[in-house]
Amino acid sequence: MFQKILSVLRMARGYSLSQAGSSVHNRTTGLDQIMPLGKHCTVFQAEVYAILTCANSLQSEQDASIAICSDSQAALKALQSAKTTSSLVVETKSALKRLSVFNSVRLLWVPGHSNIPGNEVAKQAATSAFVGPGPAIGINMTTVSTEIRRWANKELQRVWDSTAGYRQSRLFLKGPEKKLAQYALGLSRQHLRVLTGLFTGHATLNRHLAVMKIRTDSICSACGEEDQTSVHFLGKCPGTIMARYSILGANFLRSDELRCRPLFSHML
Repeated sequence: MFQKILSVLRMARGYSLSQAGSSVHNRTTGLDQIMPLGKHCTVFQAEVYAILTCANSLQSEQDASIAICSDSQAALKALQSAKTTSSLVVETKSALKRLSVFNSVRLLWVPGHSNIPGNEVAKQAATSAFVGPGPAIGINMTTVSTEIRRWANKELQRVWDSTAGYRQSRLFLKGPEKKLAQYALGLSRQHLRVLTGLFTGHATLNRHLAVMKIRTDSICSACGEEDQTSVHFLGKCPGTIMARYSILGANFLRSDELRCRPLFSHML
């Protein structure tokens, strides 16, 4: 029996090639392996893949005592778990089982950033630039969902910026607002209709009623000074000054100031 020690592996992300990857350091042979894994690889996938690389590289060994060291508790716990949902973890488990038929195999956790020689070598190797095609590794569903949401938000903002109109809504909104959407979806139907009416101007205010030919004039009934729009009703009308001060904390407000008031700030 002889002992072969492999220290594992770090994942590096955000370097010049926008690549992620992992590395393996073999303390017995002194050899390093660096694996580029693409920009969508997660930390967990990189850590598990490094352990898989260790297991596959040692399949020809027999009667050896092999210690595979990793500073990733998540990867080690996943390999110990009875329930597995990741195909990469399943593949790694199978490789470790094959390796353990003729060898003594141990998975050991080592603390990161503790100047452990093998782990520091693996870390240094992993922080180098990754060049070349990466192995075929599945994309995590969380990564897929995140990318879809990022794309959807970008497209919504592009449509908002490139589409003419929405004059009234643009006074209050700079674009799609996730927090506002969540807040609006939690409102009752009646309150949601009021909120939508205020943001779009399609409310029972004189300006909109005049446009709809329901009223003959659009002047505010409370003050008689100017058109009764959402901005006038919420921030300018002298007739609602007491209610405005008690709710929004100011006598008069511009449209950009309304976004900073408590009524709106907890939504946006």
